[in-house]
Amino acid sequence: MIRIRIILSGLLRKHYRMPPSSKGEAVELKSGACAADLLSRYGIVSDKVHMIVINRRKANLRTLLKDGDQVRFLPLAAGG
Repeated sequence: MIRIRIILSGLLRKHYRMPPSSKGEAVELKSGACAADLLSRYGIVSDKVHMIVINRRKANLRTLLKDGDQVRFLPLAAGG
């Protein structure tokens, strides 16, 4: 098992299991899990995510997660 921290930004924050926090929440996953597995666990459709950042580096859905990673999912921002 690995333990990571997920941070959901913008409209994705509604998917948090606990009350939204800017610090995110801790999640345990099986070893060998990737960013796509984390999205699936939270019920987030991948086309809603514009960017994935793991430990402050741009990543993709196939990026494998390691114990202690911080994963941030960002939606496409819309302004007006």
